This record gives sequence, structure tokens and C-alpha cells, in this order.
Amino acid sequence: MTKKKKISLIIVALVFVTLVATVLIYYFGATHKYYNSVKQVEFQIPGLKEKFVPQGFDFDEQTSNYFISGYMANETSSRIYFLNEESPEDYKYVTLTVEDTDHAGHLGGVAVGENYVWVASDKVVYRIEKSDILNAENKAEIEVVDYFTPGNGADSITIHNNKLWVGEFYMKDKYETPTAHHIEVEVGETNRAIAYCYEIDETKPYGIVETSPIAGLSLPDKVQGFDFTEDGKIILSTSYSIPKSHIYIYENALTDDNKINVEIESGNIPVYKISSSKLTKDIEAPSMSEEVVVKEGRLFVLYESACSKYKFVNRTRIDEVHSISIG
Repeated sequence: MTKKKKISLIIVALVFVTLVATVLIYYFGATHKYYNSVKQVEFQIPGLKEKFVPQGFDFDEQTSNYFISGYMANETSSRIYFLNEESPEDYKYVTLTVEDTDHAGHLGGVAVGENYVWVASDKVVYRIEKSDILNAENKAEIEVVDYFTPGNGADSITIHNNKLWVGEFYMKDKYETPTAHHIEVEVGETNRAIAYCYEIDETKPYGIVETSPIAGLSLPDKVQGFDFTEDGKIILSTSYSIPKSHIYIYENALTDDNKINVEIESGNIPVYKISSSKLTKDIEAPSMSEEVVVKEGRLFVLYESACSKYKFVNRTRIDEVHSISIG
């Protein structure tokens, strides 16, 4: 063998070893020391082996049921799973119809009220009778009651103090938002997403007093879900693709001294600012965190990383709901 060939073989071998080492480090080198030290495994996420991609997450204190919404990687009808905290392995799911047409779109966030469930999906918020879901046979189709367009991306949704908050997702060059949603919250710090707030009145159309928002919450990039603690702290779940997620905990931002008036599509509204000056904790978490739920002093976190659509490219494939302390 010539010297030139030997050198070529050595170079090829070194490249191969480097590639193998890189792959091994990628798949087995993910560390989230703090997160792993405080997390608790709560229950298995349903539907992952059936091409379900989980997105939305909420807990109904009235019935002790978790609700998990999401879409299907094979583009069949989107699902809402529901399962009781006492026996989460005994889950069921329903699919939705809108004006007698199967809904196969991107079911995002889910929020559970006294008598209704709201689901955010593709810039629309759908309302469903809660009893229709809970009394349904497994795999039943449920017709939505009504729906409205909030004027933002309608990607995430939650309820706090009888207010329905509908959030959106922003990512530069990929998921853009209207310029009116770009708000400077501190000098040199601009948020480019907004959550709209609606007063809940379940006796009225869409379950809200009016479809024009009464307030807003300025959100940073990549917010997949958010919730509030009893004392007003705001917790954001942020992620996109395979990089690590972040769980951000902010002090109460819903105060009069933390709002500005902003002109949006439907008029002028007060908007509360989430900014780095309000941040009290940044928890690095495994990739692909989705919606979160505050429950009994802990934060419950849903992941999509173990679904069939992503699991082979993801180094942290979380197939369980975790909870972490937020004290």
C-alpha cells in the first residue's frame, strides 16, 4: 500500500470516528441536571404509538380529568384525549367535527372551563360541550358548539380568573406575526407575539362576553404554552425542534404599572408586558416541551418528543408527563 493510500485511509477513519462520536454524544449526551433532579414522572402520554402528536394540555379540577389535544402525523382526524388522575392508563379520545366535517387540522392548546372546553387551532378557537366529551364512547365524533377567530395565531390557550387567554407562537422567518404584535417591553427588548384576553360568560356565543379582546399579554419567542399560579406568576413553556426547551417563570405581570396601551386589529387595548426584568427562574428542560399546567404547587409539562413524527431525530424522547416544583 502506498503512503498516499495509507494517509487517505487514516483520514477516512478519523472522519468516521468523529461522525460516530458526534452521533453518540448527540443522542446520549443531553444533560438537564437541575430539571432531572426535581422532576417527577406523572403518567404516560396516550396515543404516541398511533401517530398522535400532543400539543395542548389542561386539568379539570371539577372532574379530576386531564385533557390532551393534538393532531395526527398521518393527517387523520385530530384528537382530544381525556383521562382521570386516579387511573390515567384508562384513557379515551374523541375527534371533532366542524359543520359536519372532520377536523384534521393542527389542534393546539386546550383549556377546560365549567361547562365547555376551548381548543386553539390554526388561528381559530373552537368551543365544545365538556359533558359531550366526558360522556362519549371512546373514539366518538363530537360536533363543536361554535368557533371564533381571535386575530392572532391561536396556538396556545389557558384560563385564569375567569379569563380566557389565547396565545400565539412566533419564530423569526418561519412563524411571523403581524407588526402590531411587535411590542417593545424594555429598552432594546421586543416581544413579537401576543396573547389575547376574553371575559368568560358561558351563556353567550363562543362562551365569552365579546370577541374583541379586553386585554393582551406580550409574549417572547417560541411560546408553546403558558399558565398562571394562584399568586399571579406567569410560567412559559418555550421550545422549537431538537434544541433544549426552557421553562420561564416570571413574577406577576398583570399589574397596572406593567401595562401599556397598544393599537391592534380590533382597537386599542391594555397590554401587559413580559420582560427579562420580570424573570425569576429559567429552567432548562428536554426538547419539545408543549403546554403546561399549574397544579397543587407544581408545574406539569407535556412533551411531543416521543411521537412517531419526531422520535428518531430527537435525543430526549419523553413519553411521560413530568411535573416540577415551582416554589
